[in-house]
Formats: sequence, C-alpha cells, structure tokens
Amino acid sequence: MASVQINRTDGLSAATALKGPCRAATTANISLSGEQTIDGVSVVADDRVLVKDQTDASQNGIYVASTTDWRRAKDFKNSNDVQKGTLAYVTDGTANGDTVFVVTANNPIVVGTTDIAISESTPEIGDGEVTTAKLADNSVTNAKLADMETQTIKGRTTAGTGSPEDLTPAQARTVMQIDRSAPWYQVPFGSSTPESGAGIYTYAHFPVLACGRNILGVLYKYGNQHDSGEHEGVSASQQPAAGGTQNLTIDGTYASGGAATPPAATEVEVISDADDSARTFTVYGTVGGSVDSEAISGPTAGASGVATTKVFEDVTQVTVDGDTAGNIKVGFKLVPQNVSYRYSTDGGQSWSAKIDIFDGIGAGDTVYYWPALGTLQDLSFIALCNKLVIGSGPWTPVMRKSYDGITWDADDTTITITGDVPGVVEFFGKVQRTPSGRLVVGAYDGDESFVMYSDDDGDNWVSKLLVTDGATQYSEVTVAIIDELNWIAMVRIDGVTGSMLQLKTVDGGANWTNQGQTNLTVSGGYQSHDLTTVFVGGKTYLALVYMARETVSAPAPNVNSMCFRFARADDAISAATNWSHEKVLVDSTEMLSGYSAPGGENSLAGYPSMWVNPESGLALLAYGRETLFYYQAQVETKKVDISSEIARYTRKPFSRLRIEDDEFATTIPLPINSGGTGFLMAGGIGRWIHFAWETTGTSEIVSIEEGAAGSSMTTTTGTPAGTTGTDGQITLFLDTSTRKLAVENRLGSAIFANLEVSIDES
Repeated sequence: MASVQINRTDGLSAATALKGPCRAATTANISLSGEQTIDGVSVVADDRVLVKDQTDASQNGIYVASTTDWRRAKDFKNSNDVQKGTLAYVTDGTANGDTVFVVTANNPIVVGTTDIAISESTPEIGDGEVTTAKLADNSVTNAKLADMETQTIKGRTTAGTGSPEDLTPAQARTVMQIDRSAPWYQVPFGSSTPESGAGIYTYAHFPVLACGRNILGVLYKYGNQHDSGEHEGVSASQQPAAGGTQNLTIDGTYASGGAATPPAATEVEVISDADDSARTFTVYGTVGGSVDSEAISGPTAGASGVATTKVFEDVTQVTVDGDTAGNIKVGFKLVPQNVSYRYSTDGGQSWSAKIDIFDGIGAGDTVYYWPALGTLQDLSFIALCNKLVIGSGPWTPVMRKSYDGITWDADDTTITITGDVPGVVEFFGKVQRTPSGRLVVGAYDGDESFVMYSDDDGDNWVSKLLVTDGATQYSEVTVAIIDELNWIAMVRIDGVTGSMLQLKTVDGGANWTNQGQTNLTVSGGYQSHDLTTVFVGGKTYLALVYMARETVSAPAPNVNSMCFRFARADDAISAATNWSHEKVLVDSTEMLSGYSAPGGENSLAGYPSMWVNPESGLALLAYGRETLFYYQAQVETKKVDISSEIARYTRKPFSRLRIEDDEFATTIPLPINSGGTGFLMAGGIGRWIHFAWETTGTSEIVSIEEGAAGSSMTTTTGTPAGTTGTDGQITLFLDTSTRKLAVENRLGSAIFANLEVSIDES
C-alpha cells in the first residue's frame, strides 16, 4: 500500500511500503543543514532529500531541507514508518535521478538508532520475460554483453542453431573460411647483408629465417660479442711477468679513468690461454653500493675462464699473486644483449630497419639469447629465446608473436616446459610445424640435446631428451618434419673427431631412436647446421646445410665454407649413412672476401639457416660471417637453387642422352648418386648394366657389371674425358672433379657414332 501524502513538505504515512518522491539523493556524507547542491541538484528549503550515505548510518533516511537544520520527514520519522523493503523514488540528479531506492537494513528498525542501509533497487527479470520487441533499437551496449577473454570473437561453430560462442582465432578463421595455408609468394633474391654488424663490438649472428604471408623474416642475436659476455671489458690481453703480486692494467672495452663499468652489474671473469690454475686473482670494485673484493683461483687454458660469485657494479683493480703462464683477459661475464629482427617483402633484396623484438640493451640489465623463429598454422610469426635479468636470474624461456611479421607483441610471454626440461633452454634453429600445426623446435644445454613440441601455438611445450654423454660432445640440434609422425633430428658433435649424429621418431616426437653418426666426412666437429624438407619431382628430400669450421684436428675438406648434402626422406628414416656427397654453396673465397681471416680456429663461416620456397624450390640461405672472432659478425643471405641441385644428382627414371659424333664420345653429364640400372646401346648392340657410386676414403668410384653377354666393359676413375680406350670395349671415364662420365665406344677398331645411354635410378 502506498503512503498517503497530506502535504508536499511532510507527507503522512498510512503504510511503510512506498514513500513520497524525493527530489534528490545523496552520493556522500553531507551536513544536515542549509541549502546545498546534492548530485547536481540545487536543494532549497522544503525539498525532500533521500539521505543514504552518512558516515553515521543511523542518520540515514528522508529529510526536509531547510536554511537551518534539517528535520526528518514525517513519513520517515518513527519506527513504524520504515522497515526492510521500504521504497523511495528519486526524481532528479546526475547519478540518482529517476531511480528507486530500497531499505536493506534488517528489522526491527529504530529510526535514529539503527544503521539504516539504503541501496538502489535493481529488480531482476526472468530469462525470456523481455522479448526483442520490448527493447529499443540500438539500446544494448557492449557493457551489457557477457565478458570475453582476449583474442576472442563472438560467433558459433557448433552445429545447429543456438547461443553465440566465444571463438578462438583458429575458429574465427574457420567461420570466415580463411585459407590457413596462404600462398608463399616470396621469391628468394640474390645476395644481401641484412645486418652489417658495423663496429668492432657489434656481433650480429645466429640468424634464423622464416616466411609468413608474403613476408620473409630473419631473427638473430645482436650485441657486443659471441657469448653475451665481454672477455676484455676490464683488461685487454696481457701477461704479468714482473714477479710477485702485480696489478693488471685496467684498459678494456669498458675502462675509463682507471676503472671499468659494465652496462649492468655482473660477475667478473678471468680467462687465460694457458694453465694458470695455480695463480690467485683478486678483483676490487663496488658491490651493492659498497667497496668490496673477491679472490678467485685462476683458470685453466680455454675460453670458459673462471668468474667471481659477487656481482660488481664496477672494477677498480685486479691483482695476481705471481707471473702467469699465459696471456690474461679480464672481462664481464654477462652484458645486456638483444634478439633482433628484420623483414623483407622482396625476397631478401632489401630489408627493414632493425627491430629489437627482445631489447635487453634498452632495458639496461637483461640478456636475451638463443633465438628461434617460425610460423604458426595461420602463417603468423613466433619468436623464442631465453631471458636473464643480470644479477637476478634464473634464465627464463620467453616468446613473442606477430600476426603480420612487422608488429610484434609489446611484452614477453613466459612459456611452460614439461618433460625432460633443460637446466638452461638454449633454443636452436627454426620452429618447424607439422601438417596438423604442432610446433617443433630443437634445444640444448651443455652436453644434452632436446626436441620440444607444442600443440597450443607455443604457450606450453613438451621436451624430449635425445642424447647426453657427460662430455660436452653434443649440442645444437635441428629437426626436419617429413610428415605428422616421421621426423629426423641432426645433432652437432663437439670436441671429438666424427660426423653429425642422427636420430629419428616415427610417432610424432614421443619416442626417439639414435641412428648413429652420419656418413658426412669425418672432421674435428664444429659443424653447425640447419635441416629442411624439400620436395623434388614428387618426392620428399631432406636438405642439410652446414658450416665447415677449421678445427685443430681432422679439418673439414672445405674449410670456411657453407656446404650442403641431401637424402631421400625414406632413406634418412632407414639409416644415418644415406647422405649425398658434399656440395659447396658458399666457398671460402666468397666467405673471406673483403676481410682478413684471423687464422687458426678463428674461421669466419657462420651458423646457417635456409628457407625453401615450396613452389619454386629456390632457397634463401642466411648465415653469419665473423669478421673478427668473438667481437664482430654480420648476417648475410644468398639465393640457392636447392631443388635443381638435388635434381642434378637424382635423374628421373630412363633419362635418355644421345651422342652423335664421328669420333669417340665427348664428356656428357651423367650424374649418379647412389646407383641403379642403366641400358647402354652401341652399334646396334644393347645391354643392361648395373652401376653403383661408392665412397672410399676421399675418392669416389663407379663400379659396373654387365647384365648380358657381350663385349667387356671397364671403368676408370679420374681419367679426363677423351682418353683413348681399348679396342673391343665400351669404356666409361669418371672425372671426379666435375662428377661427369665420359663414354667411349670402340668395337672392332671402329669408333661408332649414335651412342645412346639410358639411366634408370628407380
């Protein structure tokens, strides 16, 4: 029952259910006296006001305004005037106009004593009780819709009619019928230098290529030097020889005024080229804002050195307790480093400005290292690396993504790795993708090599340990995807004489089989590589590109070069020893052009990455070139016709070549890879022959057997084409330098013309 109002000022309550309307309602605690502005309303004497926000809630209620003290309205004055559920309507106000308020305090209520809670009345409407006809056009705002997660869109993929659903990007593409396998139009272009690495302390290296929607990207490490440290940041190479305790000269990269200050506080490292483990070095400087020092035992010979446990903000002095056996360098263990990126829309002819996706130098205290790059199923980019805040550890694997290959996520996303988790995740090479969209990447940690895969576009990864031996002999690993289940992994071998290690999985990465070392030329290791799937003539091949470094033992046959081998995919699954001969893609002359080689182990051939256009078979090879070992490197690219290189050595079945010459046959190209069956026809006499290409040490020979009676057939290796054979024989000469066969036909002292040769390698 509604209240019965006798006059405008007081009103007379006949019931407590509904009170007479109020002109305004408070929004905060007010003084209950005088005329004032409430919620945008100029309240004057005799206006009814709903007071609901007093600090002392017992003062809440309906009041009649006055120029002096306000008084409670007569319909909200006594205990029988109000109870839980009493309603009051407010006519005016910015926030509270046209609003019904309700008393929510529990009964019994004693006005002036009980804290009276008053809130806006929001009656609920049952589902389906409001039809669309009752809603005004354009009346539902975004704020009235259900909350949505980021990267979702409203739609529906469930069969039949029903409520809208929040769609993921992949579901949205399905609804919009967007082809996820967009064409890759990029055509590799000649040679270029995406990152010049100008300056002696600019080290741009470890490039990784990937191609998205008509855009090529290259990701690479960018910073002061090779291993995210600065070996001569404090003291340049010197050999103390004055006897007794001596000071090392503070003259390194970061030295000024007798002190060396790194970009961020970090450990100090001492390196020697001889065994100085008997010496004690003491480092002095600032630690945590105070003068401090630390003594450390000297290093053995090698690039790893020894480091302080304390984190120094600067170094003011370094002493050694006697003459050293070797040349000493003192530097900083870690300095800020970037993982940077450039893109090209013309096949690598030109590149964008450098984009520091992971900007540790800009942050001033962060190391980003071990880059990996690939594309998702929709051809958007994903970049992985490892992150360390200097002095705060630990290393944390992170990623960023880019839909168009130009604009990248603003912040790092930490990824989760389960399974066989490396202590430090050193990503390596391309992020590969299976037909279903599973992402696959190689990683290593010391002497352990891993393959990781993700089924949620990189947020979570499962890691599988491939091999470990405790002797730091295995490291970088790359993967080639043959199909959803069959993959090949190749692992670099360090510190031993051998060739690369090959492994396979036939169940999509769940289990791996060690296939042993490959048939690559045995060398002293240090053959960093990239592995790619290539399609030639309807068949699947694996293309292996690798650097040949000069080593202290068993040097590679083509030192300071980028080399290439291939294998049929099914042959690679069968055994690790089915790789072709070595082909040089970038020779030492090209690699060293314009620079002076440091010599020894300081060779310049750098880490390769290759992207192959699946339509043309043309490839873009990216590689690093160290122009000054450890301290200067640059990224370069070169176009390579990989498919033609493979086709050149795997002729189609029954590829016919005809020779017409009045003299003996001239040199004709009959490249042979692994052997097969051929049909030789001369002077009207034909016979089947079986041949095989064999490798013995560093020489290669062709062995041939006849399949039918007739004149004898011989082979000669290394003999130049045109050498006279023996009457009554058909002679095949192999020129090992050009890898061509010369065929001579002499039967009965006559030299026959019209010699036909057919090759079938099927």
